[in-house]
Amino acid sequence: MAMLRMILLSMLMLLSACAALMPPPATEDALRYQEAQALFDRGLFQEARRSFQALAEQYPRSPWALQSRVSAAHALVYHGNSEKNYQLAEQELSDIALQYPGEPLGVEAATWSDMLKRIDLKRIQKLTEETDALTRKVDGLTKELQEARVRGEALETERSRLSAERSALETNVNVLAREKASLLEEKTTIEQERDRLAVNKADLEKERAELKRDIEHLLKAKAKLEKNLHDLRMVDIKLEKQRKQGLKEEGKE
Repeated sequence: MAMLRMILLSMLMLLSACAALMPPPATEDALRYQEAQALFDRGLFQEARRSFQALAEQYPRSPWALQSRVSAAHALVYHGNSEKNYQLAEQELSDIALQYPGEPLGVEAATWSDMLKRIDLKRIQKLTEETDALTRKVDGLTKELQEARVRGEALETERSRLSAERSALETNVNVLAREKASLLEEKTTIEQERDRLAVNKADLEKERAELKRDIEHLLKAKAKLEKNLHDLRMVDIKLEKQRKQGLKEEGKE
């Protein structure tokens, strides 16, 4: 793995230097190379690789053709690429080294190809695939964790809302309990007043009965008095007659 890291670092340094020394695009092939390199810098490695390959195929005599082939191979083993293919990269670099044995990039391609041959590419490829699978799994778990956290926050918000509603309901229950206690006190007061009025009513009924008896006695006394007065008037009338009769008799004499 240390050897692999060294290879990748060397390739990265070389390609970065090439990109930094690249002149402003004056031709179509130079412009196409810059566009492909921009895709690479943005992390779009598959698109960048296809662009590098298309440039090398369409402009085989371009000074950027060989650099494009090397960059296309480099995209296969770049650490940020989730779809690495070390075996294909070694094959392409070996082809470049055979085709351009005297070119600086050909020598570099031969060096990288030899270094890649010294490591167990199948094992590296398998480890890379497993690492990528684990990375995707971790990403999935991270996403699930984030979703779970969002759901947890939503549940916490809902719990807070329900807790607030519960507190409001408890407050309302307490208010209703106080109102109930007040109503019970008023009921007790009303019942006491009713009992007092019932007692007063009984007393009033008793007084009314007594008054009725008194009235009856008074009426009887009145009737007796009226009879006595009538008798007295009759006596007075009789006496008056007798007096007048006596006066007549005295006048005759």
